[in-house]
Amino acid sequence: MLFLVVGFLAFFTLVFATSSRTHVVIAIGFALVIFLFVLAWWLISLYLLAAVLVASDRLGIAKAVDPTRLFALARANHDISLHVALVYAAASIAIVAISVATSFIVPFSSLVISLGLPAVYAMVVPSLAAFGVEPAPSLQPT
Repeated sequence: MLFLVVGFLAFFTLVFATSSRTHVVIAIGFALVIFLFVLAWWLISLYLLAAVLVASDRLGIAKAVDPTRLFALARANHDISLHVALVYAAASIAIVAISVATSFIVPFSSLVISLGLPAVYAMVVPSLAAFGVEPAPSLQPT
């Protein structure tokens, strides 16, 4: 659903930006809305990252893709989820900044720099060990 909304907004942004000079302000407004939607989606994804990693490991992938369970796990372990999100966000921003800066000097240097991403996961693992997951009680056949 989000991709559909962002797609329509991007289409209308291009239409307004290329139609006339007076519509450029509307196009900038649409671009700002697109940016805010994508930023909100990224922040929510970062917050749920710890829940996805731990729930898929301990509960299985079938139970880990349930959004209500993910939000419940993330809320139950708020401190850990927030810590993992902040570490991963800071590392992502740093990797992007370094990649953009070095790409002007050495082409495709971002491929080498992105090899540091497993180190970010290694920094997050101690926090994930304390992440509590209580599996849902199984129903006993009667």
